[in-house]
Amino acid sequence: MKAIISDIVLFSKSGEKRHLTFDNGLNIITGDSKTGKSALIEIVDFCLFSKRSTIPVGKVTDWTNIFSVVYKVGDKQLIIARPIKDLNKCYFSVETNFDIENKFNLGYLNSLTLKDIKQAQLNFEQHLGLSVTSTRETDEQPRQTGSKATIRDAASVMFQHQNLVANKHSIFYRFDDYYKRAKAVSDFPIHLGWADGEYFALKREQERLLKDLKKNKKQSVSLKIDRENKVQKLEKPIKLYFNSLGMQLEETDIKLSKLTKIANNLPKVPENAHENSDLGRQLAKLKIEQKSIEKKLYDTNKLITKVGENSGDAQEYSNSMQQLLELSNIENQPAEVISCPLCNTDSLEINAIVKEVQLSRNTLIDELSKVGVFKQDNSELLSDLMKQRDEFKKK
Repeated sequence: MKAIISDIVLFSKSGEKRHLTFDNGLNIITGDSKTGKSALIEIVDFCLFSKRSTIPVGKVTDWTNIFSVVYKVGDKQLIIARPIKDLNKCYFSVETNFDIENKFNLGYLNSLTLKDIKQAQLNFEQHLGLSVTSTRETDEQPRQTGSKATIRDAASVMFQHQNLVANKHSIFYRFDDYYKRAKAVSDFPIHLGWADGEYFALKREQERLLKDLKKNKKQSVSLKIDRENKVQKLEKPIKLYFNSLGMQLEETDIKLSKLTKIANNLPKVPENAHENSDLGRQLAKLKIEQKSIEKKLYDTNKLITKVGENSGDAQEYSNSMQQLLELSNIENQPAEVISCPLCNTDSLEINAIVKEVQLSRNTLIDELSKVGVFKQDNSELLSDLMKQRDEFKKK
């Protein structure tokens, strides 16, 4: 996008004209405060299809009825003129070698047809080469940040705030909106004429290919691990099979395809295999190991049954003790010495029975506490035995 501002022209309601001409290259505007220098930036922004006018209210807005800006793009002159009273309409025309000083007047604008501002903006952008419909560099990028490049997004590049001019770290306004900031950054190469639609299409294609490459690498690693697992699962039983026949698989580091082929074409077991001394010894050894493991499994199951029964007995015993404890509960504490109510003589026999009941009750409480500890130990023992049983089952 290589365009320069050549003229700013203001028209009053009566057709009077105020004209400011710019030269190619650097233009410096000076003047006293409140003379309208800052208003020039807002006039340019307003004539770049802003939805609202931010021109400072004052003498300029009171006098002006139509604001216009002329851009030079090569040999063409792009004229944009906006009535202050109708924000949805504007004048737009394209001229070549047009005499702005003498021919650009209110009569010229009246000879044009007011256009919808969106259509005028589209036509203007076409002349500037802003035809990039998407600036997204990846397919996953939000569409808000990668939508069509527009002249409105170029405002942050064209109008630098005075506080940022001397700051080497900042180019754009400090956007509060994340998407607007990202959009301004992504459109920057377009506004400087460095990139076009093909560039962003290639960037998206590059990102897609890099993503596919990463996916393929991941799948390759996964397939390699899968092949290694299959080799391990096949190699061990094939070697055992060969050894059981008195044969040996001499090759090492066999590929999966070769192992699969061997597995599908295993040597047949000889009819007199039972007469093979090596095979007989191996078989006898395996049977001994099998019986040993079966015996351990049997003994473990037997222990589990016994511990379970003991736990049940302990629970039943505990319940019985609890019932006895409740039955032996003394609601009213008896006197230390019991006497006969008739003759007031101490009853030694009854006193002895009461003491014996109290002693039995204390013994019962002590037994119950022991049963509780025994039950806890049993649970841990039972857990260990069940683990051992599962190990023997696997073997």
